[in-house]
Amino acid sequence: MRKVPAILVLVLAAPLAVAGVAQANTGCQVWSGGGWLTGPCAAPTDIPVQRLAGKTRYDTAAAISAAHFQPGVDVVYLANGENTVDALAIGPVADGPVLLVPPTGSLPAGTAAELARLDPGSITVLGSAVAVSEDMLAQAIAAAR
Repeated sequence: MRKVPAILVLVLAAPLAVAGVAQANTGCQVWSGGGWLTGPCAAPTDIPVQRLAGKTRYDTAAAISAAHFQPGVDVVYLANGENTVDALAIGPVADGPVLLVPPTGSLPAGTAAELARLDPGSITVLGSAVAVSEDMLAQAIAAAR
């Protein structure tokens, strides 16, 4: 038997219309990457749910930071928001917020505001100067001052 990794989904409300999840009269179906898995739908629960979101991925990262970190953090991590591999890699061991930035161009306003609010002791850039340019780092430092 071939083992296929599955995405675990908790159904909080019905009907559910999310990419990769379908609910039918026979139960819930979850796309596993190798096919549809069908089974009974989980009963709605009274688990509190909080949605942290912004208009962009950069604003969403700032919203997550604002919800979980107080001003005066020791470190802020900057990661490329267009290729989030570095952000994912630091996640399990991050001891401060991870903010996403574009590799070049202008620092997003929401990220700049969050850097100012956080007043970090240091900034750690995840990835090379191709992932986060020196100019982007300079803008982040200026915003954090």
